[in-house]
Amino acid sequence: MTTKPLPFRDTASLFARTHALSFAFIVLITYLSLLTAPDLFGSKTFNKSTDVNNASDIIKHLPFEAILLLSIVILTIYTRLWSAIGIKTFAQAHLNWVLGALSLPSIVLLISGLQLIFADSQTSLFTVFPLSGFALLALMSVFIAAFEELLFRGVLQNGISQSFGELKAVVFTALVFGLAHYANWVHGKPFLETSVQVVTAFSAGLLLGALRITTKSIWPAIIVHAAWDFSVFFMSKVNATVSTEHTDSDVVIASVLVFVIIAKPVIATLLLLTHITETRREIARSVNQ
Repeated sequence: MTTKPLPFRDTASLFARTHALSFAFIVLITYLSLLTAPDLFGSKTFNKSTDVNNASDIIKHLPFEAILLLSIVILTIYTRLWSAIGIKTFAQAHLNWVLGALSLPSIVLLISGLQLIFADSQTSLFTVFPLSGFALLALMSVFIAAFEELLFRGVLQNGISQSFGELKAVVFTALVFGLAHYANWVHGKPFLETSVQVVTAFSAGLLLGALRITTKSIWPAIIVHAAWDFSVFFMSKVNATVSTEHTDSDVVIASVLVFVIIAKPVIATLLLLTHITETRREIARSVNQ
């Protein structure tokens, strides 16, 4: 008696669930190859581009980001990982932690706004870059955040946690997330600047991963990630627009960024301690019952 082979979707779904770690790294390598391979032999790779952070150029990639997001949404639906990566849940019990994490990009936006006021550059900023541009940057931030969170805190963190546990998965995923930002060096950003971004991304990855397992949902990580990306885009545009006479504000901005980089793993640690405490209480309740 021959066994009827499983439909391809069932086979893919089974592989994604039973070999979660292998599936995660296959997906990760595929996407990283798509993002870096086209630029490996370009004329502006490895420190050669001087316009990597230009907001207008960032917006030009909006259709590509939409395609990336759509592709990973289809992938997670097709492989039936929708529930495993926390799309269907949103734990409101930890909303205070989400609001605390959102305070970090809010601080960056506040400082950028104050920089505009003191530099008296409001008119020039919105003349050079209209409100529609900031609306597109906001949309771009959402697309980037949703794609990266589905890939890293969704597929990758879920895969690693299946083999090494949730806590190690947060750290390992954050490390891979940080190192993946060296793709920006391939795209032309200076190595030192990219290395700073790698450290910042690792710090952010710890917070986003902690939010993911504590809230049992990927939505808080997407929201915080999108808010952070938009605040950085806005700050970069402000810095490029205001008069060079107001360079004293650079010290303040650098101090704020250092504070945020340190604050992210601190909040992440508190979140993870909360998660550990709650897990132990749940185990104790189940044993007592």
